[in-house]
Amino acid sequence: MDDSTQSPAWAAKIVGGVLLWVAVGAFGLVLWFAYGLLAPGGQVALGAILFLLGLSAIGLFCLSVGWRLFLNRPNCYGSFLSPVGWRILGVVFAALFPLALFGFLAMYRSNRSSFNIPYAVLSLGMNLVACFWCFRNAKAAFRAVKKSSAP
Repeated sequence: MDDSTQSPAWAAKIVGGVLLWVAVGAFGLVLWFAYGLLAPGGQVALGAILFLLGLSAIGLFCLSVGWRLFLNRPNCYGSFLSPVGWRILGVVFAALFPLALFGFLAMYRSNRSSFNIPYAVLSLGMNLVACFWCFRNAKAAFRAVKKSSAP
């Protein structure tokens, strides 16, 4: 990625710091929920364990990205994620699309007065844009390394 598309260093530090605090909060919640599950009389359910695993994954992602942004340490791809990381994030957005679509359709069919069609269309569209952007960044990072390693 060229230097003209990079954000200012102060913005990266702010976003990195916020992501680091989100990671701290996520891990704090994981510990708090795990303590509640393991307390006497607590019931360990599969859904609770999956929720803790998902929250841990979000915490690890925020920790990794926040660390790279806050300390201005891009990886060998010149990005804060590897091509595989970008693809995984794109798959997450792609997996969230049908979940959001079914949720919006369920709200629409239940005739809720709070259902907002422009909001649903905008959020689904932004989900697709984020998915496309992640896969595009994966391709760009892979090409950047391929160019730099070419003789």
